[in-house]
Amino acid sequence: MSRRWFFANIYKILAFSIIGTCISTALTGVFLWGLSQTPALTVDLSIKESLAFGSLISATDPVTTLAIFQELKVESQLFYVIFGESVFNDAVAIVLFETLKETLTGEVISIELAIGKFFFVFLSSMIVGCILGCISAMIMKYARLRELTVEIVVVLIFCYFPYLVGQVFSMSGIVAILFTGITMKHYTHRNMSPEAADLSEIAISLTASISETFVFLNLGTSVWTMSSVNMSFVCWGILVILIARAGQVYPLSWILNCFNTICKSNNSFF
Repeated sequence: MSRRWFFANIYKILAFSIIGTCISTALTGVFLWGLSQTPALTVDLSIKESLAFGSLISATDPVTTLAIFQELKVESQLFYVIFGESVFNDAVAIVLFETLKETLTGEVISIELAIGKFFFVFLSSMIVGCILGCISAMIMKYARLRELTVEIVVVLIFCYFPYLVGQVFSMSGIVAILFTGITMKHYTHRNMSPEAADLSEIAISLTASISETFVFLNLGTSVWTMSSVNMSFVCWGILVILIARAGQVYPLSWILNCFNTICKSNNSFF
């Protein structure tokens, strides 16, 4: 990951991940609840259940899209906006789902509490990731590991350990991994031997490819293990999700493009 491109587009990433996820959740929930009141959808859903499903399904993971983008070598700005949005909207979706899940039990959750939960999940995940990244850098610097294999194993452990910590403590494991990777690239990578640094990048890339392949195989084979499927809910759900996704991507893209145009014109004026 290029940190320069990532942080240069951070405001676009945050706009799509925070505002966009909330819009997608609201549109998906409202549309599904409206369809459940008609004979078109055979599932009876309350507005709270519809919004909870909307928050759950709004956590995007465009692995295939990013893989295709990487092969086609698309513009870096587009790649990192989609990559960053898919990482950060995980934290937003977790907070939305947990908040809406609590409302299903009859609890009243205020907007202030929901916003506070989001910042707690995001900041705590970021802090955990940075701390674990610094710990890996200290291990590489002071433990004086001489074995090439040991160095690579330590790096691979710290690539997965932040996710486990995030999941155990109800944080965002993906956000924790992101900031662990940023910290390790800046500090741990420089404390490793040149051979271990080169081989660790190859090992991580290979592990990522194998993991993606396993995920796709698991998703494909799990379809045949389902005992019963409500096809009307599946079909309407896919259509509603596409509409909700378009309902947040196109307006936000238009607003961000207008903002960029205004900023460029002001810079040229001054």
